[in-house]
Amino acid sequence: MIVFPNSLENWFDKTTKIHCQQEKEKGILTSVYFLIGSFCSDGDIHVAYPAKCPLPESAKDSEGDSLSKSFDDVWLSDCAEKITRILPGGVNIVGIAWFSNRNVFADKKPMIIRAIARIQRTNNSLTMLNLGNVHDYMGLVHVETPFAKAQAIVVDVIKRNPESPTKISFSALEWISVVTNASARVNLNIPMKGKHYHFYNEFAAAVRPFAENLLSCDTILVDGALREGTEPLFKDLKKKKSSAVEVQLFIDPCYDKKNACEAEKATNLLEITFDIEIRGAIPLRSNVEAVKTAAKHHLIRSLMSRAELQFESMEVVEESSNNQECSVHQLPRPATTLLPCNGSVLISDYLFEADTVEDAQKNFEELLELKTNIEHVDDGWERALLPEEMASVKSPLDGSPVVSYKVSEDDISAGPFFIVLAVIVAIIAIIVYFAMRT
Repeated sequence: MIVFPNSLENWFDKTTKIHCQQEKEKGILTSVYFLIGSFCSDGDIHVAYPAKCPLPESAKDSEGDSLSKSFDDVWLSDCAEKITRILPGGVNIVGIAWFSNRNVFADKKPMIIRAIARIQRTNNSLTMLNLGNVHDYMGLVHVETPFAKAQAIVVDVIKRNPESPTKISFSALEWISVVTNASARVNLNIPMKGKHYHFYNEFAAAVRPFAENLLSCDTILVDGALREGTEPLFKDLKKKKSSAVEVQLFIDPCYDKKNACEAEKATNLLEITFDIEIRGAIPLRSNVEAVKTAAKHHLIRSLMSRAELQFESMEVVEESSNNQECSVHQLPRPATTLLPCNGSVLISDYLFEADTVEDAQKNFEELLELKTNIEHVDDGWERALLPEEMASVKSPLDGSPVVSYKVSEDDISAGPFFIVLAVIVAIIAIIVYFAMRT
């Protein structure tokens, strides 16, 4: 079952009217919305907020044909990825709502299924580094225009089983915050396989062993108590006293594990340091396993989303270098606000050093059509490091020794040089930040 909040009970009718007006005036045959929500422990899909997918640039051409004003699976997946980056752990794009007449939907349905599969693969990459699946299925709601008649199916994106029809209902949905923090220093040697390093791929390779360890963690304390994953989070919902739960995860410190790379070929040392506040969100009717999953997913998604944005900015302003100097990257910091549906779903835009809360406010509006008061955008979770702090990180690493070795014909590694890449994510977290202010 796909469950919408009571506040969206008239949404199908209102959106259908808007769509029909656009179709009449601009010839746009389809409107698409990403359904943001959670996969509930009981198998239902809970929708928190519908985010409209923007039209391709070609749709703005008044003389364009119907094909230029339509969507394709690559465009839908790319737009969905930008939204997934800002979502907390436990909250995902759980489906698509497609507004069109019956014939257009029938014609586009194979493409929509491909788009859903792409969206799920992107989510798996950002949220789990492809070490597993966030979920096996997603929802697809077709709202037939001009009648505003909604029908839903569940699409199996993993096993590719036939789609199964499901019901649509409305209910008083509620989410609860998953609160914790995580800090670590990750080091990994990755031999170079070319003349230039690829920031995002090598960042992912460095984080991957840590993520494997994190995802295999089974021990969890919820509000200080050891809980089994199959237990309902709240046995009696009426006695729920808080809108948040505090979580502690215990992972293997890996003291007895060594770097798998050969020392003589370690031409590329990556050091990743982070101290991150985690604010996941899960449906109220969840079990303890969902709490654990939300915390893990939030941490990995936060790291990978920042790294992705950093890499995209490097493509614009930086050139790859092949020198022996240390390269230090400070990843963007979060600016948060709440989804209007519920006070527990905290979304995060990521700001670079020169960005402000106004930039975050603008991004929330562009991605979600969310009108946010500037006072409700919080960028105080982390702060950008000062130039002298960045220099203090870089200076001890510049003197790192150069590794020399002979390159055989079969060796595709780079030549004898040593690059140290230190990635600093919020090295001074909110606690230190406020302490310094006082």
